[in-house]
Amino acid sequence: MPPAEEKESFSLDAEERELLRIILVHGNVMIRVEAEDEKSENHDIEITLAEFIIFELWRDGISFENPIHQTVFDEIEQDFRREQLPTVQKFSQSEHPLISSFVINHVISNHELSSRWVNFGVYVNSEVTNIKGGALHLLYSLKEKKLHAFIHEKQEMLKIAEDAQVEEILNEIKHLNELKSRVNKLLGRIVVK
Repeated sequence: MPPAEEKESFSLDAEERELLRIILVHGNVMIRVEAEDEKSENHDIEITLAEFIIFELWRDGISFENPIHQTVFDEIEQDFRREQLPTVQKFSQSEHPLISSFVINHVISNHELSSRWVNFGVYVNSEVTNIKGGALHLLYSLKEKKLHAFIHEKQEMLKIAEDAQVEEILNEIKHLNELKSRVNKLLGRIVVK
């Protein structure tokens, strides 16, 4: 039987891997987002999907748990800082074996839906049709799992905390639960306990 700590761990691999795939495959797609200027006024701006995902991760201070995924993301960030959009072609030919093997194994797809399905009345939207919604869902899912892990960590700290620390830790747990509840609402999840 696995230790209790392993039961509570949530793997973030799927979300991390999929976010990286989306950045590399569809990072150049332009999307409209609402942004706030220095006067706290909202404006619609157009940015690339890669910029949007990177800004969201930066804003929340999120790093990847999987070291391979973090290595790929670090390379994406370097390109971004050089004002270059990351591409599948460039990353698949990377001199860094972790990056090129990640792209070859998890990003490049050998499967493509035949256009002939239309002849049978089967219409399938391409992934890019709702790419912003898909990216948002992945980001919120990653954030929810991160918050769950932080809450679990604080609950473990509570078990060994001194009396003077208990109230502070409980307040942190309450705040994290409020954030998690907001993220779950954005995901369309209703959590009943």
